[in-house]
Amino acid sequence: MRNIKTILTTFLITGAITSNAQNQMVDENTIWSCYDNINETNLKYKFEGDSTIGIRKYKKLYVSSEENPFEFSTQNASFAGGIREDGPVVNFIPNGGENAFILYDFSLNTGDNLMFHSFFVNSNNQVQVVAKTGMVYKTETVEIANVSRKKLYIYEPTIVNSLPEGQRDMLDNFADIWIEGLGNVSGLLKRMPMWGQSFEDLPRLNCVTKNGEIIYSNPRGYATANNDECFVIPNSFSMNEYLGIYQNEDPTSIRNLMASLPKLAPNPAQSSTVISNLPENVMFQIMILNSSGNRVFQGEEKSVDGKITLDLRSLSRGIYHIKLNDGKKPVTLKLMKI
Repeated sequence: MRNIKTILTTFLITGAITSNAQNQMVDENTIWSCYDNINETNLKYKFEGDSTIGIRKYKKLYVSSEENPFEFSTQNASFAGGIREDGPVVNFIPNGGENAFILYDFSLNTGDNLMFHSFFVNSNNQVQVVAKTGMVYKTETVEIANVSRKKLYIYEPTIVNSLPEGQRDMLDNFADIWIEGLGNVSGLLKRMPMWGQSFEDLPRLNCVTKNGEIIYSNPRGYATANNDECFVIPNSFSMNEYLGIYQNEDPTSIRNLMASLPKLAPNPAQSSTVISNLPENVMFQIMILNSSGNRVFQGEEKSVDGKITLDLRSLSRGIYHIKLNDGKKPVTLKLMKI
């Protein structure tokens, strides 16, 4: 049975608001090309055909992935689920699911709180849904393909409220960013991995094409294929270099590397943060650099139960890089002090 609140919300929005056709997301002439650098995967999403779920009609969303540049083909794609656009609200029913979830709501404004969802495919190819609470801390109007579109910046409410309005831009590299008619800059169905756990907006929406013409592009310095500028060439971005790990010391895949890396939480942090996923009882040299590259702390700490706690009370608000070195694999972690 579908969620009653979702049905009621959809009914009210449909009756009260008529969407600007130029900003509509559900369009069979549109293809979303996304890239997940952690898994080194290029994805393309496209709508084809309708499906009636309950009493409402949804547009079928398909997703396809290939190792080389490719033209989208429904025959080679997987059915991701159904999407329905009701004015500024976009609802999504995952393949195999019964309930509709709000994927986007572009009626929101700065200061609004919301509940939205992340979607994950588990090892059994079942879609898992995780609820997230967010707050719109900034809105902008951007012009893309000669159309004015609303852009929302969303982050965890307690962190947003802890920052003065003039300093909330520090959250931009960690935020969920939505653009009207296009979706999330992290990918059509993707969200940021976790609040504060962004690795330079990975995964991401690479570009959007309509009737074969690119209307949105986010290259971010990645190399693309000569015959398809929406297709990212894997390994063109060095995760090792970004994290400060020497390339010749990494025999594993990027996915395994990411799973083995030290974790930093909370991040953003106020008075302290904990570095976890470390080898036990190992002495680390620690250096903290501010956003200008100046050293603000240097010392040694021994991991206890695979963790090191850092006292941040002497640091000013801002972005820092924490360099860890155990004599084997130096690692750099990005921290926001609020």
